[in-house]
Amino acid sequence: MSDCFRFAVIGAGKIAHKFCDAARRAGAQVAAVASKSEERAADFAKQENIPAFFSSYETMLDTVRPDAVYIATTHNFHYENILLCLSRKIPVLCEKPMVCTKKEAEAVFAEARKQNTFVMEGMWAR
Repeated sequence: MSDCFRFAVIGAGKIAHKFCDAARRAGAQVAAVASKSEERAADFAKQENIPAFFSSYETMLDTVRPDAVYIATTHNFHYENILLCLSRKIPVLCEKPMVCTKKEAEAVFAEARKQNTFVMEGMWAR
């Protein structure tokens, strides 16, 4: 699967399972998952057959160098998680709400422009 698009996931909660299913259906690979809890990351990786798991978001991003990151943490952490990815020029798909304030949104989009890196709020559409 080395030629397919490789996602990493930040956050190992319920919505992240749905994302893994959707990514696979689209022909992408979920190459790694990170959670603040190593046990939770390991359990998630085992359930989703993901080859790598981490208890550090930074370590995952620097080790795996994914094509994009899906952020599935609680919304109060989205801003810092997005900036972490953008600082490494890694494109971001973030669960909604992407950020909590207008000021955070302005800062995220300014950083995305500065880094010339894609960022998007993920929403389900039927």
